[in-house]
Amino acid sequence: MGLKKKYQEQLNENHIIKAKHQSLVKEYDKLQKLIDEIENHLVNKNENKQKLTEEKYGNDQKEKRALQEELNKTRQIVEDQKQKIEILNSQQGNTTKNAKKQQKTEIPSINSKKDDNQIYKRQMMQNNFIDEANNSLIIPKSKQGQLQIFPVVKKQDIQALALELKMRLRSKKLTADNVLDWFVFNKNIRKKEVISIREILYKIKEDPFCIQDSRQALLLARYLVEDNKEDKIIFDEEMAVNLPTVRSRFRYLIGEFKLFSAQEDQYLHKILTQIVSKHRENIQSYLDQNAKHVQQTGKEDLYKENILLKQNMMNVKQENFEVKQKIQSLAKENDKLKKLIGDVENYVLNKKGNYNENEVKQNLQITNLKRKYNENKEYTEQLQNEILEIKKTVKYNEITELQTQIKASIQENYRLRTLLDKANSQIDSLKNQKQNEFQEKQEDKNEIYFHLIQENSEQKQTIKFLEDEIFRLQTFVKEENKKKQKKNQKLEDKTKQILEQKQTIEKQHGQIVNLQEEKLALFRKSKQNEDLQDKIKDLIGSKDYISSPHSIQPPDNIIQNGVQQKVVTKEQIQIICKNIKVKLKSKRISLSQASEYRAILNVKLKRGTSIVQISDRGQQRRFYNFRLIQST
Repeated sequence: MGLKKKYQEQLNENHIIKAKHQSLVKEYDKLQKLIDEIENHLVNKNENKQKLTEEKYGNDQKEKRALQEELNKTRQIVEDQKQKIEILNSQQGNTTKNAKKQQKTEIPSINSKKDDNQIYKRQMMQNNFIDEANNSLIIPKSKQGQLQIFPVVKKQDIQALALELKMRLRSKKLTADNVLDWFVFNKNIRKKEVISIREILYKIKEDPFCIQDSRQALLLARYLVEDNKEDKIIFDEEMAVNLPTVRSRFRYLIGEFKLFSAQEDQYLHKILTQIVSKHRENIQSYLDQNAKHVQQTGKEDLYKENILLKQNMMNVKQENFEVKQKIQSLAKENDKLKKLIGDVENYVLNKKGNYNENEVKQNLQITNLKRKYNENKEYTEQLQNEILEIKKTVKYNEITELQTQIKASIQENYRLRTLLDKANSQIDSLKNQKQNEFQEKQEDKNEIYFHLIQENSEQKQTIKFLEDEIFRLQTFVKEENKKKQKKNQKLEDKTKQILEQKQTIEKQHGQIVNLQEEKLALFRKSKQNEDLQDKIKDLIGSKDYISSPHSIQPPDNIIQNGVQQKVVTKEQIQIICKNIKVKLKSKRISLSQASEYRAILNVKLKRGTSIVQISDRGQQRRFYNFRLIQST
């Protein structure tokens, strides 16, 4: 029982130690979590501070850039207006000079305007061709089945369309590459690596191009596909070109442009609304004046008439140039004829009357040539007169148009100067406001910066304090781990001892079980012995050996531990044996059965339950002690 109690106590101690160990582990985990949270909090604080500083500096830089861009734009506008004014002044001063030079140098002026004539002719030819092929992409052919030849499309022919596309793409926030990749170059075209005029036409009529004018769409498709180096080309709607050339031509046509972000759009919108609101009255008055003028004359009609007049002028100039070329060629032929006539006359005069048939033929040819020469002279004189009249009318019209343009430009320059002065004053006021705002923001930034420095120093102190606490906790945890290791070693030793004690207890338990079994067996045998004792007592019967003369009084020191001992002699034992035999005979018990009872009695005698014990006493006589023990 004592071992079991010790074992249970040790088990309880082990449970207590394990519970303490688990609680320490949990506390350690909590401390680590707190440390990690503190570190993450510090890292997040530093990151937030950096972000705040970066955002503040970034916003200031964006505002600076926007202001610089506005200033640059205004400066560019001012410079452009100055250049226009200078150009107009130079034109006004050079009108008279140009008129005089035109009278002296007519042919070079016509040659210099040849390019304009060619552009106009090319535009007219292209418009006629598109009118013929409108609403159908069937290639027009001549009667012999040959393809028609048309002038190549230049950038000048579709410049207005390019500007419109540029503004449309900017409004939809799309670059040239994005438009081509997303809306033009589909999978099939990328596999072929080639695109035709027909395919481009179908694409550019859809979103985001939305070119509904078939003339403009066809010109754009031809510009992207056809070879622009040549002057004329055979039109073919199935003409194809590789994708990189289309990409490069589209980029060149549209040009580079910047896509503004949402913030920049809002900022520009605010600035424009402010400027327009300030100059609203001037703009409204200018628009009202223009509206009245348009109501009286009709702006579109004037524009159309101006275009028609310019076209007529170009046609007249072209015809004039062609007539002059014809005159020059006729003059060269006349010079040649004069030389021939002179040679013939010299030849005829040298012969002096020797006329042959050949000479007659030559004379007839000479007369015909003279007649032709005179006719050509008359024709050239008529043409020269017509040219002079046309020049007079053209020069007068040009001068009047230039004068009207100069007046309009002077008025526009005056109006623009006033607007520029107002804009400059507003820009100066905006500059001052922005500078003041910038100074205030800078002061706020400095205050925030010093505040951040103070917070940073405080955080450093807290970090040091936390690091010290972390180090202390780590040392404490290490010591606790060492203690735990020692306790674990003690527990292991105690467990070993307990296991050994268990083994000994189990052995003792086995021995106890064996003893209990033996005890049960002995108990059974004791019952049998008690029965035998009763039988022996019955057998013994009378007590004559006590009253016989051979009995000896026992000494006082023989009675021990509640056991009554009596010493008998040999003669008394013989009497007892006789009595036993008589009893055995009376109860009909054989000697063999009696010997068995005797053996049982001797066994009991050895285990402390004996009835008879024989011992030697003295040297002269032998005495036999007979000990009667009260059975339990």
